[in-house]
Amino acid sequence: GRLKIIIVKFIFNLIHLFVKNKWNKPLPNFEENPIHFKLRDALYLGYKYYFKPHEQGKERFQPFPFQNIKSNNNKSGLSLHVGGDLMPYEMLLNGNAEGIWDLAGKDFFSADVVMANLESPMDYKQKKGFVPEVMLNDMLFNGSDELMHVFTAANTYKFDVLTLANNHMLDAGWDGLQNTMKMLDSMGVKYLGARNQNEDNNYLIIEEKGIKMGFVNFTYSLNRVVVEKHCENLVNYLELNDLNVDLKPLIEAAADAKNAGAEVLIAYLHMGNAYQCYPSEHIQKQVNRIFNDCSFDVIFISHPHNLQPAEIVPFTCKYSGKQKRGVVYYSLGDYVAYDIFNWSHLTGYAKLQLDRIGDEIVLIPSFEFLYLQREKNGKLKFIPWSLAIKNSMYQDDQFHY
Repeated sequence: GRLKIIIVKFIFNLIHLFVKNKWNKPLPNFEENPIHFKLRDALYLGYKYYFKPHEQGKERFQPFPFQNIKSNNNKSGLSLHVGGDLMPYEMLLNGNAEGIWDLAGKDFFSADVVMANLESPMDYKQKKGFVPEVMLNDMLFNGSDELMHVFTAANTYKFDVLTLANNHMLDAGWDGLQNTMKMLDSMGVKYLGARNQNEDNNYLIIEEKGIKMGFVNFTYSLNRVVVEKHCENLVNYLELNDLNVDLKPLIEAAADAKNAGAEVLIAYLHMGNAYQCYPSEHIQKQVNRIFNDCSFDVIFISHPHNLQPAEIVPFTCKYSGKQKRGVVYYSLGDYVAYDIFNWSHLTGYAKLQLDRIGDEIVLIPSFEFLYLQREKNGKLKFIPWSLAIKNSMYQDDQFHY
């Protein structure tokens, strides 16, 4: 794998000589949907990954300065912890990640509701498919029982909700999706973004501590899958990276959740542009449009595979007519994964505290940074950032701050 990586990186270094003035910042309106890819699009995406991710954002972009909160610091309130992508990396197997949650699992899974994005079907009957070190063609994912044990620390912990609307969920076909849902049902894990043919709801309502949260999950892409007519409603697919897309399905899903009693509307959207430190301008515009048309209180985004900042977005609530401020996490990044490039090893999870004050529900957003350390023996472990910067034993040769 290393020789291939060296060769591919050399090729993109040569490409850089020709495109450095054009590709040194995000391309305007780049949809990043493989079903529409031309050769130039594929090369541009590879350029960001193998040569250099975009590090600059718009000058006016002001990330939201989170305040630090501790899990369940208010027992009367509701805590929600949200991670990014759970990825099928082979590096996570063969005992390499058996202690990955030792220092971070207790806090992450302590919330009243814990969720993340399952970025792979988990059909144990089909051939396994893991993330390749060198991505030169279409990748077909399919996880394993061992991988699910990594995600849950051998069933020590449990996700309350997993989102399924993402670009890899149909990699193992419709049977793979159905078997994934059956597996989650058997584990008692709720899911959204995909559903069986006899189900109508495209949202999820969860009530904890007297607060009803409505969740909606859509994906901007299904890679190169062309959805069959009779299956088109089984995965919430909407080309969200296209500013011209009709948002009607997302608007209706939010409205359905609101009509079902949701007091807080939360979207988990698989969208955005990969391998850049800040969201593209058209993604910011789309997020503003979504807040105004759907009136979500919080938008969590996954897909870019590395962290991007959060932002406060003012909008007028279509239900109350009041001025509100929504929070968007532009990218939660990879969560349980092991990318070959160290800038993806800074990860973590969003922390949301919800409290009822009179007739209002107050949301306090925060973020817990984690560093994915690879020890000399190859073992992987999440290190809370505050601990990592204080103790050199948690700083491997890829650690920088």
